[in-house]
Amino acid sequence: MAKRNEIVAALRGISDAIEDGKHEVLFVENDCPFVDRACEAIEQGGRLDATGLSSLVHYIADMMEE
Repeated sequence: MAKRNEIVAALRGISDAIEDGKHEVLFVENDCPFVDRACEAIEQGGRLDATGLSSLVHYIADMMEE
């Protein structure tokens, strides 16, 4: 469980860094079914596997990349 807690803390730290930097991101349409499933789980509630969650995080990072 320690690993999971470390991930949670790291994601919260990333969130704080993003907010502090006043970043704005343009999201383009994606064709990744894993990202689609992640968005559906967020909107409608439900479980998301590690692949879907990881894909969502990678997609956000890709959209932030300059």
